[in-house]
Amino acid sequence: MKKQFIFFPFMAAAITAAAFTSAHAQLSTFSNAQKAAFMALGGYAYTETEFPTGGPFANYVRSGASPETPISFTATASGGIYNAGGALSTDALRTPISMTFLGNNIRKFGAEVFGSSQSGTPIAGTVQVTATTNLGYTGTLNCDLNNRFAGFQVTGENEYITSIVFTPPVTGTIWASADNLILGDDKPQNTALNLDGVDDHVVIPNTVGNFTTAQDFSVSLWVKPNATQINSTENDIISKWDGNGNYPFVIRYFNENHPDSKGQVFAGQWDGANFSYGFSGVSINDGQWHHVSLTKSGITFKLYIDGILRSTFTDITPNATDNTTPLFLGRRGDGNNHFKGEIDEVRLRNVALTEAEVQNDMYCQSPSLTNLPAAYNFNEGVPNGNNELLTQVNNITGNNHGTLTNMAKTGDSSNFVTGKVRYVKADAVGANNGSSWANAYTSLQSALAVPAGSTCNDLMDVWVAKGTYKPHPNDVNAAFTIPSAYRLYGGFAGTEASINQRNPALLLTTNLTRLSGDLSGNDTPNFGNRSDNSKQVVTMLNVSGNILDGFEVRGAANSGMVINNSTVQVDRCKLTDNQASSGGGAYFTNSNILLSRCMIMGNSANVGGGFFLTVTTGTKNTRVLHCLITGNKAIAAGGGVLNKAGSMGAVNNISYTNCTIAGNDPEGMRNEGQGGTVNIPLANAVLHGNGDGIITNNSGGGSTSTTIIYSLVQGVTTGTGNLNGNTVNPNFMDLPAFSSAPTTAGDFHLKWCSTLINAGINPTTGNNAGQLPLDLDRTPTPFNTNYDIGAYEYLGNTPSGTGNAAIAGAITSGTYAGTGPQSITSTAKIIAPAGAIDFKASNSITLNPGFEASGVSKYFKAQIGANVACSN
Repeated sequence: MKKQFIFFPFMAAAITAAAFTSAHAQLSTFSNAQKAAFMALGGYAYTETEFPTGGPFANYVRSGASPETPISFTATASGGIYNAGGALSTDALRTPISMTFLGNNIRKFGAEVFGSSQSGTPIAGTVQVTATTNLGYTGTLNCDLNNRFAGFQVTGENEYITSIVFTPPVTGTIWASADNLILGDDKPQNTALNLDGVDDHVVIPNTVGNFTTAQDFSVSLWVKPNATQINSTENDIISKWDGNGNYPFVIRYFNENHPDSKGQVFAGQWDGANFSYGFSGVSINDGQWHHVSLTKSGITFKLYIDGILRSTFTDITPNATDNTTPLFLGRRGDGNNHFKGEIDEVRLRNVALTEAEVQNDMYCQSPSLTNLPAAYNFNEGVPNGNNELLTQVNNITGNNHGTLTNMAKTGDSSNFVTGKVRYVKADAVGANNGSSWANAYTSLQSALAVPAGSTCNDLMDVWVAKGTYKPHPNDVNAAFTIPSAYRLYGGFAGTEASINQRNPALLLTTNLTRLSGDLSGNDTPNFGNRSDNSKQVVTMLNVSGNILDGFEVRGAANSGMVINNSTVQVDRCKLTDNQASSGGGAYFTNSNILLSRCMIMGNSANVGGGFFLTVTTGTKNTRVLHCLITGNKAIAAGGGVLNKAGSMGAVNNISYTNCTIAGNDPEGMRNEGQGGTVNIPLANAVLHGNGDGIITNNSGGGSTSTTIIYSLVQGVTTGTGNLNGNTVNPNFMDLPAFSSAPTTAGDFHLKWCSTLINAGINPTTGNNAGQLPLDLDRTPTPFNTNYDIGAYEYLGNTPSGTGNAAIAGAITSGTYAGTGPQSITSTAKIIAPAGAIDFKASNSITLNPGFEASGVSKYFKAQIGANVACSN
């Protein structure tokens, strides 16, 4: 409901190494006075509110447990970390604290920072806080007793914070201390507010919604009542009334205990003597989200439920209706009639919306700010997470923020929770209305319906659990046609309360969500029995803002995925076992596409086996990041990919970064300027083991410009940072012959001796083509000094060094025992021999990728895999 799609097109004015520079990289700072703005950034946040007293620790290591966004950091200081007074501090006087983040995913950081006594008591003194990003940008804030908050956010694409340093004054008896840490990403999530019906509520200043007797206005919100309310027969959802005197409006829910209007919505206005009111006439007690809107135009009130007019009543309040009472969400002003359930997207306008405007506004994530004095979208919190540090919900139009009152702010209730989602689960046995996993749609097509009257659909999230879904039982012309702005996420187990609980490691394995064109379930190898298959499985036509994340698309008879005249993001998907005349895995035309961490393998077509990308009008920008394109076959041309500009004046800009294109027949890539211009930058890419490398074919005055840096491309022997494509073996774990295509066989991870390791371009140098901080396996990149070439980062290094107490080098012996209890942060890169390594530590251990962890208590055991034969 809140997830935003931001597309960063590749600008190809000059296709040179400079064209790979990351755009808009910067580090924003948030001082104490801007704390509310920092809190409003939203996204996943891991919080540390209390640090257990003790130490000194040589390394203090903490971790957050969200599978989708794991958070971990290490704090160090000369003389050791010593936690005092519940804060992170140091053992030595006037010693800086250095905090390093592991995982390449910290885009925001905030903390309360202050000088303290040795016991942790805050004292006068300025502590300098400095943040550094992976691109070398820094930001500094000064904190003291009265201005403790320091916040930072990176705004550059693919940028993240790598370290924070807290530096105390160089004189005086003072220690640096920090607590109430907030760290995570800043990507908006689908968030609503859950109220427990006991004492939860939000208090908003009395100027909000203080409409006068004759004033036109609109009040709207999404609401999902709990089936069982706790008190009274009616519950105030939004109310500007303290129980006495007049009020400009109220919207109430008549619960299951009401004698004659169970489940209905009631709305009204009261001038102290006269009452204007109406009922919805329909119930909303079905466990689903419902949109409620009350408008007043002249003397006419209208009450809409889900965009449908349900009640019209006349204003009979001649006396004053405005008051000095705060606006309350979730209760009446006198402290009674609490509401139990969820609310979202509260909006108050000083004009009356028309029916068409109500229907459009209800599904718009970003409403027009005209005549909108107040709107609350609850994006501040983490669904079902730890939100204890949040005290308010922000008015997105300015001041008059709401105060969270009596809320637990942790767990699954009395907290921020997941908002409006359409759930899909193949084996669900409930009401089949998409309101929850239990009542999920069993058909994905049901979740793709566009609401009547809606022209703005960017509140639409669709979560799809593991299983196989087909566009139609037998109609080969049917496809999963995704409406504009819909965001589809697959790979759920079907129990998750938050997208943060989705496990990325299981997206395309245990929790595979398959979109299949095999309608009859009779496909055989080598594309047998395809006459009754869907022509296309997924289509996105004339849309924008869409996300498709975590799906397998297979079994199409004429392109697995078709995207035309659109701006979309396809992430962590697998396109396989599709065939077509043009574009087996996918056929992209006249679109801006971000294709990231995808596997395109085992597809077949006459042209463009893996995918066919063509532009016939204007300038279009596509980026392909950390993708594996392998085992695809074209009968005529473009085994892996075919990039084309098909008419005069058309410009097709498509960049490939950290991609592996291997084992395709007849070539890895074909570029055709057929009247237009094709610009192809490649960085950190490997094209190897294809029938041929890159083939260019221009005609009709068209042209192709290919810039290759820090790559291994068969047939290319020179260029900035390039390896010799005629002589260098990438040393994949398993490379099938291109003649075996179409196939999904092979393993394109690198062996330990591959010369592709550390041979890529490092974004900290300033030359960056948009490398993702996580590779195709979703492991942090780079693992060592520089990026590797290809889709996978190697998680090790060549054997060198010996085991040592600091564990800073490679460990090549079978065992390592710590020298007594100790805290260890290992930066060692482990390679053969096979065996077990036992570590002993008193606090905690962080080991970089390359280890398998097991064991309990103070002992840690890392299994090392067997040697892999490798030679260059």
